[in-house]
Amino acid sequence: MCEGGGQRLSSVGAFVTVLYLLALTIIIFLLWPEFSELKPNEWGDFLGGSLGPLAIFWLVLGFFQQGAELRNSVESLKLQTEELRSSVQQQAALVKVTEQQHQLELADREERIEEATKKSFPYFIVISGGGSSSSGLVQNNFLIVNRGADAKS
Repeated sequence: MCEGGGQRLSSVGAFVTVLYLLALTIIIFLLWPEFSELKPNEWGDFLGGSLGPLAIFWLVLGFFQQGAELRNSVESLKLQTEELRSSVQQQAALVKVTEQQHQLELADREERIEEATKKSFPYFIVISGGGSSSSGLVQNNFLIVNRGADAKS
């Protein structure tokens, strides 16, 4: 139902009420000689009897208005449910991305720790420096270079 359903019912109710009261006023005006002779309790009976249908009309109109409002509320709740469902899906996607980012950070940290560990040890390179042989004796020269951390002990 549209948003203005309750407003439309109120407008219709106001219009019918004005017509009803106008008709009642015309009847009183046309029959004024008889109405002028009524006692106060008879006026009360007349007004109670003539305005009772108007009160019942507004009661029924209120019932329909309440139904329209309930339909609007149900529709709003359905929209909120869809919004919440969408929000949950977005949160789940965000959690997944966060987990992936966390895994990448862990892998990067482990790699940096491994590099730091490697850099903390000496790294020796053996370079051949040539050699010579004389009377069956072979002499080789080697150069040992440390490209890592200082070697202690």
